[in-house]
Amino acid sequence: ERAIFVAKLAYNTCKLSQKPNAEKRIAIILANYPTKDGRIGNGVGLDTPASTLQFLHALKTAQYPIANCPSTGNELIERLQETVTNSLETVFTSACWQSIDLNTYQHYFAQMPEQNQQAVLTRWGKPNTDPKHRHGRMMIAGLRLGEVFVGIQPARGFNMDLNANYHDPDLVPPHSYLAYYFWLRHEYQIDAIIHLGK
Repeated sequence: ERAIFVAKLAYNTCKLSQKPNAEKRIAIILANYPTKDGRIGNGVGLDTPASTLQFLHALKTAQYPIANCPSTGNELIERLQETVTNSLETVFTSACWQSIDLNTYQHYFAQMPEQNQQAVLTRWGKPNTDPKHRHGRMMIAGLRLGEVFVGIQPARGFNMDLNANYHDPDLVPPHSYLAYYFWLRHEYQIDAIIHLGK
């Protein structure tokens, strides 16, 4: 199983190297620990928003499809905070620019091993009880800047010990975490992910 994974990764990397930059979709995911709006893109000793802008400018110079790029790191964070984040206080009232239909989510969820499905359902219940579920859709936190997506790392848990959320290797991810990466991989069809921050 691991050998097949590595072979597919190598194959896809070779394919990606042949694809013109103008046709590539990149996702830049900003850390959010703890899951407070004031900690979006946090990184100890780092200015992650400024680093993100440097990435975006470098990608644009290399002909990646970027548009509506913020002019400062502060502007980037402000624009992210105008939409759905990991904050449970604003999750039902904030705008959301991308989401995945619950039926589509369940289609991808059903492709996971049965043991994994049961672990998620046992720990978190049905997907429509997830805090990021709204009107039959799972909300995805982030902005599209042309064909480049800048997103906020989804929470690994809700209403529980923050240390467990990020440091417990046995914590099963909630539906919204899975929905986030299902959307990136299958719906938005990204070519690569860059994680920035903590």
